[in-house]
Amino acid sequence: MRCHRRGRGGLARTLTGTAGILAILMGAAATPGQAQAADPAADLEIEEIIVTGSRLRMGPAESPNPISVVTDEAIARTGATTMEQFLAKLPAADFTGGVSAGTVYGGGGASSIGLRNLGAQRTLVLVNGQRFIGTDFPFASSTTVDLNNIPVSMIDRVEVLRDGASSVYGADAIGGVINVILKNRFQGTKVDLSIGTTTHGDGMTYGGSVTSGFDLGSRGSLVLNVAADRRDAIKARDRGWATNQYEDVPYTGLYNVSYVPFGTIARTSGGTLYYYSASAPPHDAYDTAFFLANRDRLPDGLIFNDDAWCNPCQDFSQLPNLTGKLERRQVNAVGSYALTEDVTLKFRGLYTRRDSEEVYSPAILGYYSATPKFPYGIYVPATLPDGSPHPYNPYGEDVSFDSRLPLEYRRGYRDKIDTYQASLGLEGTAWTDFDWELGASYGLSKSAYSTPRMIDFRRAAQVAGMEACTAADSAAGCSVGNFLGYNQLTAQQIDYFTYTEDNRSEISHHYVHGNISGPVAMLPAGALRMGTGFEFRTEKGKVTPDAVVQAGDGERYTTASSGSYDVSSAYVEALVPLLRDQPLAEALTLAASGRFDHYSAFGDAWTWKLGLDHRVNDSFRLRGARSTGFLAPQIKQLYGGVFLDTKYQSDPCAQGGTYADQGVCARQLAELGVGGSGDVEQFGSMAVLRGGNPDLQPEKSGEWSAGMVVTPAALPGLAITADYYRVKIRGLISEQDLGSILEACYGQDDPAACAKINRVPGTGQILNVESVLINAGRRLTSGIDVGLDYVFDLDAVGRIALSGEAKYTIEDKRTSVTGGTVDYVGLFLGDEASPRWKGKLGAILTREDWSVGWSTRYYGRVECAPNNCYVAPDYFGDYAPSVFYHDLSATYSWQGLDLSAGVENIFDKDPPYVVGGAQINTLTSAGYDLIGRFFYLKASYTF
Repeated sequence: MRCHRRGRGGLARTLTGTAGILAILMGAAATPGQAQAADPAADLEIEEIIVTGSRLRMGPAESPNPISVVTDEAIARTGATTMEQFLAKLPAADFTGGVSAGTVYGGGGASSIGLRNLGAQRTLVLVNGQRFIGTDFPFASSTTVDLNNIPVSMIDRVEVLRDGASSVYGADAIGGVINVILKNRFQGTKVDLSIGTTTHGDGMTYGGSVTSGFDLGSRGSLVLNVAADRRDAIKARDRGWATNQYEDVPYTGLYNVSYVPFGTIARTSGGTLYYYSASAPPHDAYDTAFFLANRDRLPDGLIFNDDAWCNPCQDFSQLPNLTGKLERRQVNAVGSYALTEDVTLKFRGLYTRRDSEEVYSPAILGYYSATPKFPYGIYVPATLPDGSPHPYNPYGEDVSFDSRLPLEYRRGYRDKIDTYQASLGLEGTAWTDFDWELGASYGLSKSAYSTPRMIDFRRAAQVAGMEACTAADSAAGCSVGNFLGYNQLTAQQIDYFTYTEDNRSEISHHYVHGNISGPVAMLPAGALRMGTGFEFRTEKGKVTPDAVVQAGDGERYTTASSGSYDVSSAYVEALVPLLRDQPLAEALTLAASGRFDHYSAFGDAWTWKLGLDHRVNDSFRLRGARSTGFLAPQIKQLYGGVFLDTKYQSDPCAQGGTYADQGVCARQLAELGVGGSGDVEQFGSMAVLRGGNPDLQPEKSGEWSAGMVVTPAALPGLAITADYYRVKIRGLISEQDLGSILEACYGQDDPAACAKINRVPGTGQILNVESVLINAGRRLTSGIDVGLDYVFDLDAVGRIALSGEAKYTIEDKRTSVTGGTVDYVGLFLGDEASPRWKGKLGAILTREDWSVGWSTRYYGRVECAPNNCYVAPDYFGDYAPSVFYHDLSATYSWQGLDLSAGVENIFDKDPPYVVGGAQINTLTSAGYDLIGRFFYLKASYTF
């Protein structure tokens, strides 16, 4: 939004691009740091501009949509170098179904944020009102926009629409829209530098950018920007809260461990033995007293506790990163040139290279490393393929084992992502009052994911003696090794069966679009404005797994895949003034929009939205909307190759199974010629068919909202907003849980579930279970968003800006594919949390050339979801208490030099401890601060 002040001073700069406090007073729920102006001056001239949620030009007072705005000034006050770092602090934002810097094992270097607990895939991300290209993740079921690919140094403001907008933008805008507005005019050259670190001396961040603006004569402008930044990894072992296993607390602290320790556990007919030392014989793996008495002879990180689900347990809590290493290099250009008085050429080009690294534990081999090609894992046979006795098997029988490679062979993830986004268009004015636009856009994301020290299971089977080494294999390092010992494999043998897994993917889109809008008729209450437009878009994607994976010799099996679809769209909008200057109706405006999308992949989608804006008087305003929306299946979800994965799950019909020799189990086994469950060996794992489904249909949603804006005349500069929302989604694109398929078949005799289970005739063993993506399940969420902004002057002190936001979630109901419904408000499940209350409150004092600010964030208490608790209710680790975080910032400006410094998480508050928290004792996708107290310094010089 653009406001212009006729006069001098800093107010015009503050208001430009954000509509300042006037926009806030008229309906945008501002974020801390946005409100920098006092009450609106009489000499402000407000332009009609495009507001997120509509393609019609309108004043901020006319939009019925709830919008939060984060300005570049607000970003500069923080230590943020990525969009995640400042957006994650908004109460409306969440990481449900997304990833962040703190997601398990460093987050993959990516960042994707959602709104209203509906997930990143249901939040549309725009740059200057146009779709931004997404980023693929290996073996993930969907793609989302990686916010790390958007240049922070080029941001003018970020508009966050907390409402559905599919009738304007099309698919994906169910939870809301994040619209990043880039700087399009700049004079001179600006150099930005930043540095930051934690109290612990790690997590160093540093970066810099150069932005230069040029006038292209008197008819245009060009802004060029180059930027580079780096964030060092923070290791879990450097935070006591992340690694404390609380061994004295039964079961509680022993979730973030592995059942496969260093060394080897061998299962023989004579018992289970643990090879724990190269200089000692194996010992009974369950003799806890013996191992506790000989701790000094054991591998590091072993835990023994009879209440644990594994014994001995290997503690890997010290291996992962709390945040991964991230490096970015960016080149950007934005410009415009007036071809004629009424026609302007606009262009934009963005490029980001992202490199990130994470670490993971060493790979495991044996019984618990089952793969589709080796469904029963790797074992040590009694005899070699040529019939001779196995030289390292003294038991005279096939021996099942579990072994982990030495620590120096721990795996790591290395990601290299290149993202390109370019657009070219014309815009102008026709017939005096009509605005038009015609343009084209192209986006491309190329991803390369490397994982060193992965297992080639065909080669591992050779080293175990299950398969013979050919002459060529022997020349490459193949030989029979000793798995039944402590670190007895040679480096040559390990190098032979380990490899670097390289997976690549590429997604792209290109589209053309056009629209025209303006006043079409004069009504008694004002001008009727309408707009219409079109889009033609093509989406493409392809995935190329590593050759070992394609051969079926890796942890999973899949082939290369690719696909594309086309979208043709048309939409229309209208802004209809119904009343003006009437008693109790200073203005009453109807906003209506409708959109038709035709997808070559699945057909048609119709969406609509009706909104009403009722300005009772200058102090009170009501707004509301009713809309429909949809989430289109992505290329990967439609055409992604079906791959075989392995899940650890007991067979309900096998020996000791839940439904052994009962009902459906007995009937199925009889049909396969199997005598009974006693003849079906229980392996504890099975192959699962996962991946895309070309028959997927879009998710469909219905939403309505109602709110108010209070701007009392008696308190100029005060704005209070409150908005209620309710969103219902049906036909969720989801993958059915393996356990629920088995339960539905054998516990409920569901024919559809039974049809997904494929068994081998004669043996009854499960060959695979089909669990591709389907449309099933529902979501229902509702809540209230509250905002407050108050800007006022104290003559003796300076200008004070208070701002706050709070989100109260009423319900967050999720219905699974099997029909069960759980309300997750106030609960956590896995690594995600849905607190009932989230809030943020900030204050900024500005005086002449300096300012100081304080901000406080709040996350409400969450408890473990039903049937997902690992300890008794209200026991240590069963819930996460409410948390407050406090940040302090200060700025100073002098002759083109702007300095900012601050401390985030001033009191070094640790995240709450929970059992089952993603390997590091907490919920990494819940918004908690994982890094601790963080100091930062920023400097900017313009010349």
